[in-house]
Formats: sequence, C-alpha cells, structure tokens
Amino acid sequence: MPSYTNGCTFGDFIANVTFQSINNTTVCSPAPFYTYYSAITAPDLIAGGSYPLSVTVGPDTFGQFVGVWGDFNQDGDFNDAGEFLTVPPTNAGANGTVVVNVNVPLTAALGLTRLRIRSGDDVAMTAGQSCGASNSTFGEAEDYNINILPCTPAIITGHPSNASIACGGSTTFTAAAAGNVSSYQWETRGDPTVPQTMTFTNNTPLAVPDGNGAGIYSTINVAGIPPGAIISNVSIRVNIDHTYVGDMENNIIAPNGVSMSLMAELDGGTGSNSSNNFTNSVFSSSSTTPISGVAAPRTGTFAADRLQGYGPSANFQTSANGMPWSSLYTILNGDWKLGLSDWYAGDVGTLNNWSITFTYTAPTAWVNITNGGIYSGATTPTLSLNNVSQAYNGNQYRAVINSICSGVDVTKQLL
Repeated sequence: MPSYTNGCTFGDFIANVTFQSINNTTVCSPAPFYTYYSAITAPDLIAGGSYPLSVTVGPDTFGQFVGVWGDFNQDGDFNDAGEFLTVPPTNAGANGTVVVNVNVPLTAALGLTRLRIRSGDDVAMTAGQSCGASNSTFGEAEDYNINILPCTPAIITGHPSNASIACGGSTTFTAAAAGNVSSYQWETRGDPTVPQTMTFTNNTPLAVPDGNGAGIYSTINVAGIPPGAIISNVSIRVNIDHTYVGDMENNIIAPNGVSMSLMAELDGGTGSNSSNNFTNSVFSSSSTTPISGVAAPRTGTFAADRLQGYGPSANFQTSANGMPWSSLYTILNGDWKLGLSDWYAGDVGTLNNWSITFTYTAPTAWVNITNGGIYSGATTPTLSLNNVSQAYNGNQYRAVINSICSGVDVTKQLL
C-alpha cells in the first residue's frame, strides 16, 4: 500500500480524477492518505486501446508530481514492464492538471484491473514506487478499478455510395463498421485514369500602354488543381485588338515567378509584322506550330515563341530560347499573369479577354481531408460536402477505418 509521512494536509492532494465514466472530485483523505474507490463503477477499456486520464491536484506550490500505474497482468503488483504510465513524470503545479495516456496492452488480462494514482508528491516518482514510500513525504494515493474487454476487429457494415450533384450542391458519404473502431479518416484523390480540364478566364478589358516597355498585367487566380497533379497540357487563349502586332511582347508569368514569352515582336522577334489583332489565338504547350508568319487575325493553336529577353521590362523571359513549359508548373494554384507590352509608339491595342486551361490527371496518392472549405466531418462516419464546384468533378473518396486491432480501407467512391 502507498504510504506518506506528512500526506496531503498541506495541499498535496488529488482534487479530481476524470477517466472515461469516472469523474471523482475529492479533498485530502485522512492518514494513511490512500483510498481505494472500489464502489465506483469500473469503465470499460478495450485491450490495445489508448485512453486519456486527467488528474487535477491541490494548491501546494512545492511540487505536484503525478504517477499512474496499471496492474495489466492482474498479478497484484505494478512492477511489470509497461505498467508505469507516466514516463517522464510530470509536475502539474499548484491546482494544475496532468493528462496521462493509459495505453492498455493488447496482451492485458481481461476483466477487473486495478489502476493506481499517486499525486501531490514534491519529487518525481520512479516506476518502482507504486507501493510504500515515494521520493516525497507529501502526497496522496487513490486506486480505481477498470474493466478490460477483448478487442473485436472492425468489420465494415456500410460502404459509401456514389453521388451526383449539380454545381454548388451538397452531398454526403457515409461509411460504417462494427467492432472496436478507434478512428475514421476520410481521404480523397482525383480519378487518376481520367484527364481533367479546368479553365479560368478574365473578361475585363485592359488598354495596353502605347510605346511603354513596362507594359501592363492582367491576372487570373487559379485554384482547385489537386496537389501532385500531372500536367499534360496548358493552353492560353487571348483576344487582343492591336493595329501593329509587331510592336507587342506578351508573356505569361506563373505563380512561381517564371516568365515565358508567348509572342515576341512578330515575326520571330523582328517586329516586322504590321497586321492587326489576335482573335482566339491559343498558345499551347502541346503545339509545334509557329505563330510567326500566320495571317491575321491568327485564329488557331500555336506554339509559344519562348524567346529569351522578350516581354515586359520587369518580367522578360530570362531562360534560354525554347524554355520548357514545365518550368511554369512548380506552383499551379495562385495568380497567373498575362504581361502585355507595346515597345513602339504609334499604334494602340486592347486586351479584350484571356483564359488559361489546364489538362491534367490526378495523382494516385490519397490525401487526408481536413475540415474546412467544402468539407466537414472528415474524421467521422459521415463526410459532408457543401457548395461543391466543378473542380471536384470525378474526385474519389474513401474512409480509412482504424480498429484498435486492425485497419480497414473503405472502397473508393466517385463524386
């Protein structure tokens, strides 16, 4: 039995123990400063489980160390490996609370098991001081019963179903399992077998300053491309009115700050092209067709010029001629900018609108969902999705259901 010379009369007592169904508030007990609360109903714990136990102490300011033991093999002592649960020992401080994780071994004996708490000690306890004197003459001890039950592996009893919703709609996915489930974690990924396309547009007209190499910029914010997306094509569509296209140097600037020349003083950087306009002119990472020499208004799909040293003065292409489009892809979500510069006076132009389109396949890796944005219930049996945009079309979802004894994946489902 635990013993103390001075005990808890100076505020070195256990004020509250909260553990599962136990919530026991007490004051200092009389000598021998030890109480076995055998009449309190023992909470059920599952072998292999981990359960937080909180101990609140009294007002003494000279140290309030807490020690917890469990007689998991039911041999009448707390001296076996794994039975001392407070490593390292923790000082709660005056009127403080310590939370101890009670880790029940999978091999624990089943049934009623003794749990011991020593607290209020001025000095930290060691594993071998569950009984008798501790390193302090001050403190108090309490025992409780816990009831250890066998762990039942999780068995899936309900799979989520596919869902089809309109843009801006809401839906839920639900998974269920029987047995000793410790947690649910919903995960998502795009369908890695189906190419996805996302287009972003800026329809705000923008006058291009005449004879001004600094130029002007139009921005599109890109969002919703999944982490790890594998890009197969990027295309930029522009509609620009200009009375002498050879004056223009227009670049795309990615969120990572890399600038690439789309059209550089047609034709081929010479500035000799005196024709008008770009009408539905598309610059594609997959195209090999030069835009130089193409008749106005250059409707079609073309390769970017990608000429070093061309572009607005603060964002000209610094990479060598023919730089790879992939240099732009290190950061996909964020602000993409179209920089337009007219280096020679006398002719004027206007950007009417532009768009950027990404074609990609989703990564094969599953990603944990966290609550926020369209998601709630990420760690519950039911995942809720609200105000879902087109960007989530084709996404796959699954719940990983963890048992104390095993883990089970729920089959992926489509949205």
